[in-house]
Amino acid sequence: MPKTPTNHLGFRIQLTLITIILISTIGVSSIWYKSSERAVSLAVEQSYRQNNDVVKDHLDDYFNQIRLIYKQQDLKDNALEALIHNTGQMQRYLIEALRQHPSIEHFYFATPEGGINFAGRKPDTLRYHLPQSYANFFELVETDRLKAGRLNRYVLHPLKNEKILIDDLSIYDARKQPWFYEALLSNDAVWSELIEQEKKQGELSLTLSKAEYADTGKFLGVWGMDIHLTPLLKELTQSKISPNSIITILGRQGTILTSTHPAHRSKFTELSTISPHQTPLLFEVWKYRYGHDAISRPVYQFSYDGKNWLSYTGYYPLDGDDRITIMILSPMIDFTAVFFTAKNTAIILTLVLILIATLYGFYGNRYILSPVQRLTRAINNISLGNWGQTLDLNRSDELGKLADAFDNMSRHLERTITHLDQERQETTRLNILLERQNQELEARVTARTAELEAANNQLEKLAFYDPLTNAPNRRYFWQRFNETKAQRPCWLMLLDVDNFKQFNDTYGHQAGDFALQHLVSVCHETLQTPDFIGRIGGEEFAICSQLSDPHQAYALAEQILETLSTTPIVFEASQLTITASMGMVECEPDSTSCYARADKLLYLAKRTGKNQVFMENMKDRAEKNAIV
Repeated sequence: MPKTPTNHLGFRIQLTLITIILISTIGVSSIWYKSSERAVSLAVEQSYRQNNDVVKDHLDDYFNQIRLIYKQQDLKDNALEALIHNTGQMQRYLIEALRQHPSIEHFYFATPEGGINFAGRKPDTLRYHLPQSYANFFELVETDRLKAGRLNRYVLHPLKNEKILIDDLSIYDARKQPWFYEALLSNDAVWSELIEQEKKQGELSLTLSKAEYADTGKFLGVWGMDIHLTPLLKELTQSKISPNSIITILGRQGTILTSTHPAHRSKFTELSTISPHQTPLLFEVWKYRYGHDAISRPVYQFSYDGKNWLSYTGYYPLDGDDRITIMILSPMIDFTAVFFTAKNTAIILTLVLILIATLYGFYGNRYILSPVQRLTRAINNISLGNWGQTLDLNRSDELGKLADAFDNMSRHLERTITHLDQERQETTRLNILLERQNQELEARVTARTAELEAANNQLEKLAFYDPLTNAPNRRYFWQRFNETKAQRPCWLMLLDVDNFKQFNDTYGHQAGDFALQHLVSVCHETLQTPDFIGRIGGEEFAICSQLSDPHQAYALAEQILETLSTTPIVFEASQLTITASMGMVECEPDSTSCYARADKLLYLAKRTGKNQVFMENMKDRAEKNAIV
């Protein structure tokens, strides 16, 4: 039967309606999916931020517990002084502290003379060729007569209390360690930087140190302890944002201190470092963070091994400039599996049920997006401190499972925060108790303030560097020079800026300061390790060079003077040039008149024309040219 024009028109209207409905359905589905995706992204980021805060609370609690160990010290006056001078009692005290505090790796006490009494867990059996059974022993280290000098290293049998000497070759001075010096600058326990414990093992840990004084103001020594973060593993595992999430604590340069992922933890007492081969998943995030601001872009999405991942990077500050990096990773499917399922379902229903696609899209938008929005609002409320937010959807689909997982996490978070608040209250109580004890001691401390101020002034005089040029000062230079000369022959070069008083009178003292800084900068750029320069007078400087060849030493001196005389100083839109004279002598380990000989040559160089070098035993200018 032939089709009439009415039939053709009806077909075109039906096709147009179907097309409109299809386009509308696809558009509505697309808008719904993008809205859901944005809501999920916001919810995930808020969850990450909250998870990062929980981890930082755990770190706060952990480090405060460590600090309390120092605050609980009650060894004062004769009790501590007697313990210092009794090596056996001190070692028993240190070992008992290790047994009571499993988070402490090493515990030690350094004397004012640079000696040390040290106790640590699990000696390195491979390094000292010990039987494997020794791995559970304690390691003891002590210096002779409690002064800087030779180290005696033992292992202690935990039951028999027998000491076995394993090494006595090292020379050690605790006063040269960063943790010793930093402890002297504070009245409280201070965190030192992440330090390398054993170069052959590659172990890294955090060091906490505290200076101790007697009630008379006498400096008794410095306590020190090294800790690691492995005991935090249980709390970190309980804080994971999703079942497949990974929480990793990193030190500087990508050192993995602890991680909830077994493959990232230390093996054979040696900590792992992020690398593309051993930890490729962490390396992807570390590589991205190297060139991006983690504060403005904390969440990073990437693909690895065919899967999509999300990461969040946060930081936990320690004392000074050190900080710990908190890296949280989760597979995207932990958060978005339900939305990929909903998307595929919407596409199938759009193709099969064209006539009801619009209604279904509207229903699906309300059915799926509304719980996600509720989830976002709940997370926002949590971020504002309103704990105990739950969704209570009472649904058996994927969104219902996600809501149940969120409810469980919210309840666990509330319990964790409550527990942390209780511990903070206990810490506050202990701090109040300590404050009361400090107030009782304050009356006695006041009478000794003058002695403490005198001791602090003495410490300030130990500054090693000239504040203007940042070069070693006179005292530090001669100390390093004498140490170098005692070990091997070296060259002493004395420099003096020519006509410096006239330069100051002409251009002003600020220009003179720039000139001295310029001279030191030229020397730093010319000298090579281990040579060094120091400021020993107003415009007088000294250089210690370990070059063995006189030709090379003289060429170095000439190069410094030539660079100085040909490199202008830019000061107030003017280019100024300075010159210097130099006297240089070779110093043997047993020589005692190096400075006088070099100073005499310097005087001759200035008197006979300036801007020149006089080397000892150079009779005339011709011989100097021959040496060059």
